[in-house]
Amino acid sequence: MLRTDRLAANEVPALVIYAPATPIFLPPHPHHLAQCVRGARLVEIPGMGHALPPAVHGSLAAAILAHTGAAAG
Repeated sequence: MLRTDRLAANEVPALVIYAPATPIFLPPHPHHLAQCVRGARLVEIPGMGHALPPAVHGSLAAAILAHTGAAAG
């Protein structure tokens, strides 16, 4: 089974974090990943790269809390 097929079979709500400042997973990778996973939500965290500088902690936490809160409700 291909990786994209396994991702498409996922039944758990997924959150794809797009870190535009990362040199590792450049667009369109995060967008493609979000399209492969049924019902995935794509969230861009401006200023976030491969590391997690303090400036992005609030935005990242908010995205995760919104996602987990939506899944719980």
